[in-house]
Amino acid sequence: MTRPEDLSLVHEMLGAAPLVDRFLDRLRLDELLEEAVPSSPLVKLPYARALGVFVRNFILDRGPVYALEERTIPFVPELFHLRPEEGHLLNDDRAGRALDALFDADRASFLNQLVIRAIREFRLEMSELHNDSTTITFTGEYPEADGRWMRGKPTVALRRSVANKDHRPDLKQVLWNLTVTFDGAVPVRCKVHDGNTEDSTTHIENWDALCLLVGSTDFLYVADCKLCTEGAMLHIHGKGGRFLTVVPDTRKETEWFREHLKEHEVVWVDVPRESGEEKGEVPVLWRTTESPLRSKEGFRIVWIWSWEKQVRDLAWRQGAILRATKHLEELEKRLQRPRCKIRTREGVVQGAEGAMGAAGRWLDYAITEEAVPRFKQERRGRPGRNTRYRREDRVRFHVSWKVKEEVVAGDAKSDGMFPLITNDEKLTGAELLKRYKEQARVEKRHEQLKTVYRVAPVFLKKATRIEGLLCLYFVALLVQALIEREVRRGMAREKLVGLPLYPEKRMAKAPTTNRMLEVLTPLMVSHLSERGEHVRNFLTELSPLQKDILRLAGVPEE
Repeated sequence: MTRPEDLSLVHEMLGAAPLVDRFLDRLRLDELLEEAVPSSPLVKLPYARALGVFVRNFILDRGPVYALEERTIPFVPELFHLRPEEGHLLNDDRAGRALDALFDADRASFLNQLVIRAIREFRLEMSELHNDSTTITFTGEYPEADGRWMRGKPTVALRRSVANKDHRPDLKQVLWNLTVTFDGAVPVRCKVHDGNTEDSTTHIENWDALCLLVGSTDFLYVADCKLCTEGAMLHIHGKGGRFLTVVPDTRKETEWFREHLKEHEVVWVDVPRESGEEKGEVPVLWRTTESPLRSKEGFRIVWIWSWEKQVRDLAWRQGAILRATKHLEELEKRLQRPRCKIRTREGVVQGAEGAMGAAGRWLDYAITEEAVPRFKQERRGRPGRNTRYRREDRVRFHVSWKVKEEVVAGDAKSDGMFPLITNDEKLTGAELLKRYKEQARVEKRHEQLKTVYRVAPVFLKKATRIEGLLCLYFVALLVQALIEREVRRGMAREKLVGLPLYPEKRMAKAPTTNRMLEVLTPLMVSHLSERGEHVRNFLTELSPLQKDILRLAGVPEE
């Protein structure tokens, strides 16, 4: 007869590890890591397996870089390609040495092989690629991270910048450049640059590398306004490539068209609503028109009108004028005070310019002087009947202002408009707009990097580990994007409107990997033993939602 004290029950987490492992197996990640980062037989835990644990923890746990051991041990070790006794080997020093080994490896070749595998295995569409950059901030001084050679290789230089996108100009940063596909926003290339690198200088190198990856130049390269430089556009055009970007306001073509609108009518073409855009009171949300003037390089400029942007532009201009008016009123009150410290015209001009702020284009101000008499005794002493006074005139300044109605009316004609530039002669304005609107998806990947994976600010013991760590974060982003893409494509095949991922079973039309992993987190396996001998396993029963996620992702339930 079995006694209760003879039985033992051990729980191990499954979570979303089987789902993640399925995609890593399809990518052959562990095999590629073993080829790229070989280890000595004397190493207790091979570097490749430690790096594989890094990637799985980034995706599943999204915790800090340290404490891999305590976050890995609760899971079934086989899901991390570990033997049961190897979980205790994941200390911080061993993890750091694995990052050093990845720094020493040929990371570019490793990532290229991984991406090529993803393209073939998941049949990624490479006809349109989107690029953008962001900064990644690091806590610490890193005095050796100045671009010097370390461990026989050049290193990335950490620099401080007032333009830090994490709003931490006191910390050092690197520039993270990412390119994703139009098809699912799957990352296909990343490059880490020195922290003071200008975004506009990265596009030629990036486009050339993408040509080698894609195997041709006939793909549409979409980026923000930093691509709109003569050198980058002519380079892509000269080699048979296609590009699409925004024209910055600093270019003369933008100023010319806005002035052109003040005296000429242009023909706008309405853009049909997309399936996801609900019909409301506004009949048209977007319009396009071809600029009669090409760029100085000879490329097409297509202007886009957006109803939402028009509303924002109008509100911003009115707000700027109201703020400037309020500040000018406050300045006028200060000038009328008896003890006002502004006593020169230059001081009044400086105060008025500061009060105008961003509204200087739409407001005009004037400064006038008033002689205020002041009487003072000619001699000291108590004033009496025969006391003589002399008059001293003191200058009091006044500031007045008025709105430049003609300028406001002229600028209002171009509210809601922004220009796109391309060398593609076949795509219509509506098609160009549709492609540029997808640029937000690469920015979403940056947001996931900094929020879901909490990559910034980061502190590492050695600067050489920075590039290795960011390489692994790229792999995590790649896997996350592939999971999202597979599930959403599965939903499209089965004509599902959404998945009830949100509280109160609200539907998610575009489910994210982060939310799906949270739904799978409670899964676990329990091992029942009697007197040290294994009896059987008990698996958590899958809910209908969990079954749907696994089915759509192509993961068998068993």
